[in-house]
Amino acid sequence: MKDGKGRYSDIAPARRDAEFNRAIVLARIFGASPHGWVLKGGNALLWRDTKARATRDIDLFSTQSTIQDAHKALQDILIRRGEQNTPECTQQAESLQKALSYE
Repeated sequence: MKDGKGRYSDIAPARRDAEFNRAIVLARIFGASPHGWVLKGGNALLWRDTKARATRDIDLFSTQSTIQDAHKALQDILIRRGEQNTPECTQQAESLQKALSYE
């Protein structure tokens, strides 16, 4: 960082904000059950390389025994009440929760 630029300075502000909010959702998931989930797909690449292809979805693998158990566990994690969230993070969590509603 000799030139005063940070690691993320080349990333557009809107993308940087979206990645920050997605990071909050992922931190919530992995903080609640760090060994119960595996991050896959484009987001896994973004965590390793900030120049990787942007993605809007979150690909997860669960160690739960059934899809219904994984669905319930993820909903419970995302619906933690009384926490401070940015509106964008709340919107992203709600979008993820809506995507999980297959009933």
